[in-house]
Amino acid sequence: MRADQQLQMLAEHEIPDSSSKKIADLLEVCFPETFHGRTYYKQLPHFRLLWWSGGTLVAQLGVDSRVVNVDTHILKIFGVIDLCVHPEHRNSGMASQMLSKVEEIARLHDRDHLVLMADRHDVYLRCGFVRVEPAFVTWLAIDERKTVDVFHRDLSDCFLVKPLSSEAWPAGEIDMLGYLF
Repeated sequence: MRADQQLQMLAEHEIPDSSSKKIADLLEVCFPETFHGRTYYKQLPHFRLLWWSGGTLVAQLGVDSRVVNVDTHILKIFGVIDLCVHPEHRNSGMASQMLSKVEEIARLHDRDHLVLMADRHDVYLRCGFVRVEPAFVTWLAIDERKTVDVFHRDLSDCFLVKPLSSEAWPAGEIDMLGYLF
């Protein structure tokens, strides 16, 4: 990390309005027509990592802390949400460093796995994540800030995990016990 850069961890409720506006702007650049000026897609994360460069927010990662049920195994996880790096700063290692930092925090707080959903897998696979196949998942469906249903589908194309101990991700049905981040 360069001298003019800072990686900040903040609980969601501690983020000042000025930073929330910068998060919304970054998300809009990275995910056009998805966030509509919000700092979240389905639900607010519990905390975020914010990467500042010379006072400009250039990357962010949200984290959801919860338990999930996998075939009767209750796992403590951190869910990685909306990791993004401004296009001008991509391929600089920021995403990998942020994933490494969230892994460090997860290990410190005795989490079993990191979990995420991603269309593009390359950076995550390089950072030690693996695809779960099959990944039959049950979750609370939220659309436009309204609960609409409970879904059950195979998400093998996007469900990735990183074990944080010697215990592998167990085989079986995955109940997210909440929304899909």
